[in-house]
Amino acid sequence: MKTTKTKNKVLEWFVKEGTVKQEENLYIADKAFLANTVVNSIRRYALEKKITPEEVEKSMNMVRLFIQDKLDLKWSGDIIQVLLHSKNVSSPDLGATPDERQGNGF
Repeated sequence: MKTTKTKNKVLEWFVKEGTVKQEENLYIADKAFLANTVVNSIRRYALEKKITPEEVEKSMNMVRLFIQDKLDLKWSGDIIQVLLHSKNVSSPDLGATPDERQGNGF
């Protein structure tokens, strides 16, 4: 049952952030699938102690910015690359190094 509760919390977060929208009986989830995959990976890495709590926080901030359409994410092997939108004037602060913010991996 814990998995169901976790999935429900993630879905609630997506709805709150505007990633999942409901129009009558239709749900629109343009970015939810990639965001969900990233969130699940972050959770798994955290449980396996492959990433620190600080890295979890940075990664979740990255997902939030992706959901808000302030950056794009791309999988490259086991690495999530951050791609900044050209329409953004300034780089969002992910708590990452400048190289990481420029899309060289996260």
